[in-house]
Amino acid sequence: PLMKHASMHILFATVLIGTLAHAAVRLVPQNYPNIQAAVNAAVNGDTVLVADGTFTGAGNRDIELLGKAITVRSLNGASNTTLDVKAGQSQYHNAFNVHSGETSLTVIQGFTITGGHMFNGGGMLLMGSSPTIRQCVFTENQSDCWGAGLYFDGGASPLIDECVFDSNFSSDDGGAIFGLNGSPTISNTRITNNEGSFTGGAITIFGSGSPKLINSTLVGNNAFYGSAIYSNNLTVSNSIIWGNTGGAEQIYTANGQFSATVHHSIVQGGFAGQGNLNVAPTFVDSANGNFHLASGSAGIDDGDPGLLVPAGTLDSDGDPRVFGAAIDMGFDEFRKRGDVTGDHIVNIADLLAVVGAWGPCSWSTADLNGDFSVNISDLLIVVSGWGM
Repeated sequence: PLMKHASMHILFATVLIGTLAHAAVRLVPQNYPNIQAAVNAAVNGDTVLVADGTFTGAGNRDIELLGKAITVRSLNGASNTTLDVKAGQSQYHNAFNVHSGETSLTVIQGFTITGGHMFNGGGMLLMGSSPTIRQCVFTENQSDCWGAGLYFDGGASPLIDECVFDSNFSSDDGGAIFGLNGSPTISNTRITNNEGSFTGGAITIFGSGSPKLINSTLVGNNAFYGSAIYSNNLTVSNSIIWGNTGGAEQIYTANGQFSATVHHSIVQGGFAGQGNLNVAPTFVDSANGNFHLASGSAGIDDGDPGLLVPAGTLDSDGDPRVFGAAIDMGFDEFRKRGDVTGDHIVNIADLLAVVGAWGPCSWSTADLNGDFSVNISDLLIVVSGWGM
C-alpha cells in the first residue's frame, strides 16, 4: 500500500483541519466544485484537501497550480482518490500542468492519475517547476512523444517520492518518466510494466542536470534502447533494476558514450560500481504486482551502509526505512511480521522489546499495528509471527 496506516491518515487529516492557525484547508467538493477552483482561491500555505472518489472533467484535469506554495492532496490516499483524465489522441489532457516556477513547497500528494494523453507528459507536465510529488500512482497514461507518466523540462528538479508508475505507454521515449535538462530526485518509487517504444522503458533523461534515482524498483519495463533507463548523467543508488526487456542493456550507455553512476544496486547483467549485485531479487509475488522483497532476497540489508537516514523515516508501508544492518535495496524495507528489533527473526527479544515500550507512543518499532500505543495487540502480533 502507498499510504502508511489508515489510523495515521485519519489523525493527520484531523490535525490538518483542526489545528492550522495561519492556513486554510479548502475542501473539494464540499466547499469548491473542483480542484482548480480550490487552487484559484488558495494562498501560500493553504491545503486543498480532496475527498474520496473519482474526479473527472474540467477543473479536475489540466490543473495549474499558479506558482503557489500550497499542498494539493487527497484525504485518504491514492487508493481512494482518482483523477480520471479521460483524454484521447484527438483530445489532449493530463492531470496537472505545472509551469509557474513552483518549488518544493508546492506539494501534490496521494492521487491515482489515469487516462491522461498528451504529446508530452500524459499524466503530469512540469515546465521550469520543481514541486514535491508524493504517494501518487500514475497508471494507464499515454504520450505521443515523451514521458507517458510524467514529463519535466526547463531545469525542473522535482522530488518524486513514494510513487508508483505502472502500465504507462509512450510512443517514443520514457515509458514512465521523461526529462530534459533537470535534476529530479526519484526515491522510494516503484516503476513497473511501462513501455517506451524507442528509449527508456522506465526513464529517459536527456541534457544537463544531476538526476538521482534512490531506493527504487524498476521491473517489467520495455524499450528498444535502455529497457529500463536511457540517460547520460543519472546516479542510481540502493535500487533494483531487473527483468526489463526489449533492449540489450538495462541501463543504456551507448557503448560508453554515456555515463551512469550506479552503486549498491541490483542490476541484471551487472553494472560497474561499488556494492552492485547481479543476483535475481526474490519478490513476494511479482506476477500479481507485489514487488516487496521476500524473505532471504538479495537486496535485504545490502544497500549503502554509509547512507544516513533521519530517525523516524518510514517506508510506504509505515515501517522504518532502515530496519536491519543496513538499508535495503528497492522501494520498500523488508520486515517480518512481529519483528521489533530488526534482526529478521521473531523471538523472545521482540516480546521483551514490546514490554519495554509498553504504553502510549508517538511512534515506535514496537507499535506493530500503528495505533500509537504499545499494548496487548502488538504482543499478539509478535506471537503470531513467532519463529518466522
